[in-house]
Amino acid sequence: MDDTTKTILIASASGTIGAAITQICSLINNYYSDQRKYQSEQNKVVVLRKIEIGERAIHHIGITIQMFQKVTNYLESDHQLTSQKAYDSFNEFLNQQLEEVKRSELENSLMNFIPIYFKVKTSFKGSAIDDSKTKLLDIEYMELLAKIVSDPVNKALYVNELSLNTKKTIDHYKSIIKTLELDYDVIIKDVHKIISKIN
Repeated sequence: MDDTTKTILIASASGTIGAAITQICSLINNYYSDQRKYQSEQNKVVVLRKIEIGERAIHHIGITIQMFQKVTNYLESDHQLTSQKAYDSFNEFLNQQLEEVKRSELENSLMNFIPIYFKVKTSFKGSAIDDSKTKLLDIEYMELLAKIVSDPVNKALYVNELSLNTKKTIDHYKSIIKTLELDYDVIIKDVHKIISKIN
């Protein structure tokens, strides 16, 4: 083979190799570009989901806070829950308030995702009024009410204990309200921060 043929072969081989390298680089670039686009789209989906959950959470927490405030106001007013009739009346009032919260929970099936997307203290698993302390206070109340009916001699003592139980319940509801208000603020700030980044 003469020098000219070698030069032509080397030139054509290097051109083919160069084209192959260019194709490989182009494929790698397209792959990473597609990955970035996919990741960007996934991030958008997560952000939109977080905003949706945040907006629903804000609405639901607002309704729950209102319910607890109404119940607390009811208990702080001059309602003496020292008879079964008064207690039944209170339970009816409480159930009316809970209906709106339960309706909100049903409409907002995403409530269980709130602790995943936001740093909140409330678990949002079930109604906030179904916590163990509320149940214990309710059981204690029912026991005291039964004692008032069955032991009229010591009624004044049980009425006093019932009054203390009501005060504990009010304090407990106020602590729930405070926690919900803190969660509300956390979610609002997070959602505003996300929206400001989008705009």
